[in-house]
Amino acid sequence: MKEKKLPYIKISSIFAKSAIILFILIILINLVLIEGTFKKNSELGIDKYSEKIDESIKYKDDSMYLTDEGKELLRKNNLWFQMVDNSLNEVLSYNKPAEVPSSYSPIEFVHHYKYDIADSSVFIFEKKIMGEDYSYFLGFPIEVVSKYNIQYDSSKVKKFLNGNFIYILVINLIIIILFSYFYFSRKIGHPLQKVIDSIILISKGNYNIKIQEKGLYKEIFRSINELTTKLKKSKTEKELLDKSREKWTSYISHDLKTPLSSIKGFAEIMKEDDYSFTDNEIKQYSSIMYDKAVYMEDLIEDLNLIQKLKNSVIPLNIEKVNIINFIKELKKEILLNPNYIDRDINIISCNNDIFINVDTKLLKRALSNFIINFLIYNDSETNIFIEIKEVNKAIEIIIKDNGRGINQQELPFIFEQYYRGTNTKTNPKGSGLGMAIAYEIVKLHKGECIILSQLGVGTKLIIKLS
Repeated sequence: MKEKKLPYIKISSIFAKSAIILFILIILINLVLIEGTFKKNSELGIDKYSEKIDESIKYKDDSMYLTDEGKELLRKNNLWFQMVDNSLNEVLSYNKPAEVPSSYSPIEFVHHYKYDIADSSVFIFEKKIMGEDYSYFLGFPIEVVSKYNIQYDSSKVKKFLNGNFIYILVINLIIIILFSYFYFSRKIGHPLQKVIDSIILISKGNYNIKIQEKGLYKEIFRSINELTTKLKKSKTEKELLDKSREKWTSYISHDLKTPLSSIKGFAEIMKEDDYSFTDNEIKQYSSIMYDKAVYMEDLIEDLNLIQKLKNSVIPLNIEKVNIINFIKELKKEILLNPNYIDRDINIISCNNDIFINVDTKLLKRALSNFIINFLIYNDSETNIFIEIKEVNKAIEIIIKDNGRGINQQELPFIFEQYYRGTNTKTNPKGSGLGMAIAYEIVKLHKGECIILSQLGVGTKLIIKLS
C-alpha cells in the first residue's frame, strides 16, 4: 500500500506574499508620514498666530502699536514681528532680532520671504489700516518651522514616470521576491515546515524523528526531539506492560480455571446416583472443593484490595509499635509454615527499640509478602537477612539475599500488579499481586520501595518508612 504524502503548507509562498504586501504598506505609510511632515500653514497654526497678531495691531493718535496680548503671544512662543509700509520701511516691530534690517529694497524683501533670515522662517501677511496697505513678517524659530523650496521640470518628471517608473517598480518587486525566498523562505519558512511535518508524523505515531537543533527554531527542535524520545520510551513501556498484562490475565485465568475444574469435577462425581460414597470420600472431596473455593475467594479479595490501595480508599488504623519486635514475631509466624520449616531469616539491628507509627495489620501483610517472595524464589541454601535501622528520622527495613538475583529488564516491573518474574523454576500458585499489594501498602504509609538486584549475586529491597 502506498504511503500517503504529508499535506504540505506552502510556507515559502506565504512569506513571499507577506513580504510584498508589507513592502507596499511600508511605502504607503512612509508617503503618508513624509506628506504629514510638510504641513500647510493652517495645520502648523501659523494662520492662527497671524490672525491673533492681526487683531493685536492697533492705530491710535496717528501711530500704530501692538497690544499687550499680542506682545505676550510673541514673547511666549519666541516669535518676532515686523511691519513695513509700501516703501518697505519699518513702521512697527517687536522682539525682532538685531540682524533683521529696518528697511528693504524690493528684491531684499522677496529674498527674505523666500529664504531664512536671522535663523528664522518668515511668513508675510497684509493688513489695511486707515486706507493704507501694510505688510508684516512673522518670524518662527527655524528648529520649530522650516520652509523648503522645490524646483522641478514638470515635463521631465512626466517623462520619467512614463518611461522608468514601471521598470523601477518591477526591479524593486524582484528584489523583494528574491529576498523573501532566500531569507523568509529558507531561514523561516523551511524550518517552520519541518516543525509542521514533525507534528504530523508524531500525531500518526511515528516517533523516529530527529531534527538538527540549529537556527531560529533551535529551542522548538530540541523540544520536539525530547518529546519524541519520551513518547518512544512511553510506547516501549506500554508494549512491555501490555505483554505483562496479557501474561497476568493468562495466569489469573489459569488460577481460576484450575480450582473451578476441580470443584466441577468432584461435584459431578458426587451427584452420580450409581455410586455410593463413603464418609471418608465425602470428607476428602468436600475438603478439596472447600480449599479450592477459599483459594478463589482469596484471589478475588486480593484483586479488590489492590484496587482499593491504588485509589487510597482504605483508612489507616495507626498505632505505635516496636518495629524490631514486630519483625521478629513475623519471622516466627512465617517459618512455622511447613513450606519454610527448614529455612532461616537473620535479623540485624544495632538497636533493640525502634518505634514507628503504622497500621500493623497492613504492614504485616506487606512485609509478609516481601519476605515470602525472597523465600519462594530462592533455594534452601540461600541466606536471607533483614536489617532495621534509623536513617535521617526515617526507618529503613532492608531485606537482602545472596540468591539468584533478578534480570535487569524485569526490575522496573517487579511492583506491577500484572507482572510475574521469569527468573525462577518454580511456579507458585499466587496471583502475582503479592508484591504489588505490598508496594501499595508502603506507599499508603507515605513510604517508598527501592529494589536492587544482579543475576547470580543477589537481591536487596529497601523499604523506607517515615
